[in-house]
Amino acid sequence: MSQLTWKPQDISVPLFNCFQLAGIEDIKSEMDKIRTNPADVNNLQEKLSDKVTSHIKAVWPNHPVKIKFQINNMQLSFLIEDEGVKYKAKTTSQRSDGFKQFISFLLTVSAENSTKLLNYTFLLLDEPETHLHPQAQEYLREELIKLSKNKNDNIVVFATHSNYMIDKDHLERCYRVTKLRGGKTSLEKIKGDKSSYSEVNYEVFEVPTSDYHNELYGYLEDLEPTKLEGLSKTKKWHNEKTSKEEAVSLPKYIRHSIHHPENTSNLKFTTEELVESIKTLRKLKYNYE
Repeated sequence: MSQLTWKPQDISVPLFNCFQLAGIEDIKSEMDKIRTNPADVNNLQEKLSDKVTSHIKAVWPNHPVKIKFQINNMQLSFLIEDEGVKYKAKTTSQRSDGFKQFISFLLTVSAENSTKLLNYTFLLLDEPETHLHPQAQEYLREELIKLSKNKNDNIVVFATHSNYMIDKDHLERCYRVTKLRGGKTSLEKIKGDKSSYSEVNYEVFEVPTSDYHNELYGYLEDLEPTKLEGLSKTKKWHNEKTSKEEAVSLPKYIRHSIHHPENTSNLKFTTEELVESIKTLRKLKYNYE
């Protein structure tokens, strides 16, 4: 820890940021105090532990951990303890890759934003969600958005393959990057503004899902049922309860198949049919030609 008294940011950026989170500006003076007074050692340990833990919980509220700092002979240890699990503190090397990655982010970029040290920064990240649980990805996304919302002119750009990292309230910020033949790349701005997970899967990643089909069909059924009624009835649906057969449109056939998996009298729809039906429903909802 003695090295921290001279250019602490060059020694360890995360550790320097821990002191900043604790409101300790004069690190040299703090080091001088703990050399001679055991009470100051304990006070510094607790202050660092409390302030760093508070920052992590503010960004990652569903991960109940407590950060513990231990200082012994001017050597500092960074430990993690799960709340409710006493006497089993672990080092960062004993935690998962996702945990280590998120903590590293929280004690660098996120901490600097919290302490107003992140200014006029262009942050470029490649798949920052790697190793993270979906809910942790959402917290990471929100923190990245927060970085660009402060008044210090920070810009954040990240590449992702996860729909949990997409800002569904501002789809206009998203671009789809596609590799083409001949080594070329296309860049397409995503249309619209607000969206859902299932729509993002289709709109951004071109993944058709039953959930998205349900979402589209339900929207039209509630708000514009006449559009559904006007679709051509190209499929036959066998009702097992009544033993009757009904002529239905492809979207209605797929809707019945999703809602009644117990009905085995009808052939399961194909992926191609799902894509075709989603395209049809999108045309009806968004008035595409």
